[in-house]
Parts: sequence; structure tokens; C-alpha cells
Amino acid sequence: MGKNGSFSRLTDENKKTLRSRAFNFRWATLESGVIPLTAADPDITVPSPIIEGIQEYLKEPYLSYGPAEGLPDFCQGVADFYNRHKNSDVKPEEVFAINSAASGMFLVAQAVIEPGDEVIIADPVDFLLERSVLAVGGVIKRFDRRPNTSFLEAIKEQYSTKTKMLSLCNPHNPTGEIFDRHTLEAILKWAKEKDIYIASDEIWSDIVYNGATVHSVRSFDKSLTEKVFTVYGYSKSFGLAGLRIGALIAPNPEWRETMVKRSYAADTAYGVATLSQIGAIAAMQDASWSAFQDILQHYQQNRDWITQFVDSMHTLSAIPPKATYLYWINIEQTGHSADFIVEHLRNKHALAVIPGNPTFFGPRAEGHIRLSFATTTDVLEEGLKRLRKGLESL
Repeated sequence: MGKNGSFSRLTDENKKTLRSRAFNFRWATLESGVIPLTAADPDITVPSPIIEGIQEYLKEPYLSYGPAEGLPDFCQGVADFYNRHKNSDVKPEEVFAINSAASGMFLVAQAVIEPGDEVIIADPVDFLLERSVLAVGGVIKRFDRRPNTSFLEAIKEQYSTKTKMLSLCNPHNPTGEIFDRHTLEAILKWAKEKDIYIASDEIWSDIVYNGATVHSVRSFDKSLTEKVFTVYGYSKSFGLAGLRIGALIAPNPEWRETMVKRSYAADTAYGVATLSQIGAIAAMQDASWSAFQDILQHYQQNRDWITQFVDSMHTLSAIPPKATYLYWINIEQTGHSADFIVEHLRNKHALAVIPGNPTFFGPRAEGHIRLSFATTTDVLEEGLKRLRKGLESL
């Protein structure tokens, strides 16, 4: 990917930069020559309007403390962005600037979970939903999130009198599935009936394909969201993982104030850099959204390319993701475990992917690998060649 904005090629200059900056199972942590189709962090450069927004802010040489809850322009920006793009009814006084979507899940768990309380999460699902609960002494109950499952019925099966919260990931990591509006509304109504909290991780909600729609929990009537927390971030859509910036949307202003106090943001022991918030504000502007649409089109092409690849391999099967830039591939027909396949690919074919194992995603993840396709055409092409060669050599 050169300076012309093309997504076809990752230049040597780009690779050099990524090898010094892209950690978390990616270029900077792997042996030279290994291609990482691993962590959910793009190889695509940050849209230029975001960089320009940060540069413009820095023209005035002050980096002062910001308010504990977040800059007013940030809170207003999140409300406007959600209301415009996700058909929601969010007020700025419900928005809390957090240092990542992940920290939002931990903050919610800290605020509502007591030791011994049960929290229902999907299986498989990203490990952060589990770890945020375990960190405060909660007990995990997993519902079957695999295809052809009645999700509401699966959730109900895990309910008990100890259930305190339901944590959702929508769109879903790792499968790329989306809750349809009818199902999500039914889940919200059930949770209200049972008087339990919901934490909804919506960090992937911008990255959708073929005209699909992600229905935010905040797009439903307020009567259904009185105990619902929403988490959003800027690392997936806009490549801002290094800025450590996200948004926690509380059910009401009172809950935001509770979150500010519990996080110690008012004591300056927690908080998000004002410069990071400026980057997020720029990301939510129309110019950045337009640039993101070009990136999304490229991801769509990558997704379709992997679909063709999987269909050509008799040992692989998958349901194409409706959202995210993650591809969840069944490798059971290889006769090997996910951990074995991952080690084989990395050690013998210089390709890194993520194993579907309990550590990352839960017990029902076994028999799968996860590929990130948020990269350039040439990197994905070479990665799929290595994947084919690695599987055919088994």
C-alpha cells in the first residue's frame, strides 16, 4: 500500500514500520518473513483526515488536562455518530471516554458484578468477555453461539437466579455473524423481564458486507435499554489501536457518573489522552467515514477472495462473515487440532494465524482457525498460498 492510497501492495517502507510498531501477535512479534493474518489490527494506514485532525490540534502548543468524562466535543461526537450511523438515541451526557473497548467491558463488570454473580457469554467468543468477568470474581456461563442455533433459547438455558448480566459481541468475534433485529429485540425483552444487565460490545459494527445492517442495542426503545451498556472503539474501523480510545455509552447520565467515579477518572488515576480523543473526533467526521468506505470495499474483496479459497479446499469449510474482517474456518477435516495446524503453518510455512482454542474463544472453538484479512492484496495472496501449501503438505 503506497502513498497513493492503494490497497494492493504493502511496500517495504510499510513493512519496516509495521515491524517496529505492530505488536500483539503481529509483525513486530514474529520472526522475519512470517506473514501475520492474526490479531484484529489492520495493515491499512490510518485515513488521512484523522492524521490531519490531530496535526491541526497540535498547532496550538497546549496539551492540558481534559474533563474526567471526556472532552465535550468527543461526547457530542459519539452521540452524533451513533445517532447518524446506527439509528440510535444517544445523548452526550451518557458517553464516557475510555481507553479502549476492552477497558469498557472491564469497567462494566467492575460496576455491576459481585463475586459469585453469573454472567452469560457466547461460546465461542473473544476471550475479553470472559476475562472481564473473572477479574471481578464472576462466574461464566456459556451459551452455544454456533450456526443453526436458536440464540435466545441457548441463552435461556444458561439462566439461573444468580445471573446478573448478559454480555454480547455484535457483530460477533470470531464468526462475523450479526444478530437480526427480531432476535436482538427478543433478547432485550427477556433481559428486562429477568432484570439483568446487558453489556454490548459493538466495536465491529461499522464493518459489514453486502448491505447488511447491524442493529445497535441503542436503536431500540429506551424502555428496553435501562440496564444496557454499549461499548464502541476506533481500532477496527479506523486503525487507531495505538491511540487507546473507545467510548462507553451508559444507560443514562447517572450511570455515566458512576462509571467516572468507579474508574477514578475524576482523580486523574484513569483517563484518555486528549490527543487520542481528538483522533477519534476526526474519525467520526464525514471525511474519515468516506475514506473508511473505500477501506470497507477492499475488505469486501478480501472476504470474497477467501470464500473462493475455502471453497477450493476440501479440508476446509466456513460460513462467510457478514461483518468484521475475521474469517472463522473449520479445519476438522484435516484430522488435526487447531493448535497443531497453527504451529505447523508458522514453523514450516511462515504463516501466523489464530487457533480456535478455549484460551482465545472458549471450548466450542476447537476445530477452527481465525484469519484476519485486514491487509493488502499482495499480503493476503501470499498468505493464502502458504496456507494452501501448508494444508496440502499434511
